[in-house]
Amino acid sequence: TNGSFFFIKYTEENLIGILLFFNPNASLSGCASGINKNCSREVNLSAFDGQFIDFYFAVSDVVRTVLSQITKVKVDTSAPEMKISYPLNNETFNITQVLFNISITEPVVLEYMNLNESSPKFRTLCNNCDQYGKTNKKSVLFKKGNHNLIIRAKDKAGNSNVEQVNITII
Repeated sequence: TNGSFFFIKYTEENLIGILLFFNPNASLSGCASGINKNCSREVNLSAFDGQFIDFYFAVSDVVRTVLSQITKVKVDTSAPEMKISYPLNNETFNITQVLFNISITEPVVLEYMNLNESSPKFRTLCNNCDQYGKTNKKSVLFKKGNHNLIIRAKDKAGNSNVEQVNITII
């Protein structure tokens, strides 16, 4: 977790409050009474980056408090670092198959988006990888013209790093 989404689903007709216990404790505000309700909270966990924490919820009404199971999670509040060795920004190619060489500091979903397409969308290069094209040649096929690429590395906790590379195919 990166702390952005502590979520609980509960049923409580006479809700007084919900507390999130980890260190320090946090109150969830705006949670409604009822059946199959959802409530969430963002928590700043930067002080716990790289550590494991245990957390649980306490749901209270006027009569009693019910505790959820204790859950252990690894805290990751740091964005992955990415080094694009190839292609370089503003590089020109006379071939349509462009080699990529990207290193990342942790396993990520590595994607790219070509902003020059009529309907730009992220396309996956690899899942759960810490490099692309370093140990084996990996390439992407492009049409002739200018290509404004957004390359994104997103880790399991939802942290991401984005870099822009412009290339031209002649």
